[in-house]
Amino acid sequence: MTEILIPVERMSRDIRAAATTLSTRQARFLVDAYYQFQEDRKRADGRIRALSELNEPHSVINWLSEQSNTVENQIKGALDRYTGSHAIGSWMREIKGIGPVIAAGFLANLAIRRTDKEGVEHIAQVAGSFWSVCGLVPGKDRRRRGEKANWNPALKRICWIAGESFKKLQSSDEDAYYRHIYDERKTFENAQNEAGAYAEQAARELTEKKFGDDTKAKTFYAAGKLPPGHIDRRAARYAVKQFLSDLHTVWYEYEMGTPPPKPYVIEHMGHVHLRVAPHVQSMQNAMRRKAA
Repeated sequence: MTEILIPVERMSRDIRAAATTLSTRQARFLVDAYYQFQEDRKRADGRIRALSELNEPHSVINWLSEQSNTVENQIKGALDRYTGSHAIGSWMREIKGIGPVIAAGFLANLAIRRTDKEGVEHIAQVAGSFWSVCGLVPGKDRRRRGEKANWNPALKRICWIAGESFKKLQSSDEDAYYRHIYDERKTFENAQNEAGAYAEQAARELTEKKFGDDTKAKTFYAAGKLPPGHIDRRAARYAVKQFLSDLHTVWYEYEMGTPPPKPYVIEHMGHVHLRVAPHVQSMQNAMRRKAA
């Protein structure tokens, strides 16, 4: 038995160096692999706890957990180098709540410029392009069974993970920029919910989904309100959309050399409030290095 309990080989210096030149396809694969190994480790850890309670041996499963953890860290290290070698990846890494894996997920799946199968280049002019491919556009983020999604499922998952990461930050941390956006939005969402603004959506949830009679969520929906978990998801999704807007702004300016077109409500409807993305100085420095 001990013959198979060998450690996973540590990533060599050459391989770590090669991580800076990963293609987007390779980076996407590594991001997916990271979360797969993470799930495997979590399952193994759960089994270890169960076996420990039964006083049963679990050396092989413990080995599996350790090896999964080792590979997780190795992949994370590779993605750390990958994101650090890109100006946009470096900017994302300055955002509290965005680590190397999440940053790599966005960097490898999003683009300001893309070329279709006919060789025609398309420019993501507005942040809504990012929202759409991430499956964050209301009314367009659902699909019937058997239908092909018109968004990127991997990106939608990354967005959910990013939202959860923002929520884990401390509200008292002045640098937790998107945690503060989440907090402010949740306060707004709760006020709207209490005022009955989501009664129509609550009624739709009751007709489209099945709930047990003793389900707490059903009690809220039946009262014309969204349950706390639903409100929480709305607030987290809003924070992620604001992050994607800022990501689009800095990425567009870095690639195109000019700020992106102003949102319609700013340009044509008299709205004057336009947020400034955090850490813009870092991107301005990167642009100067690029131009030099």
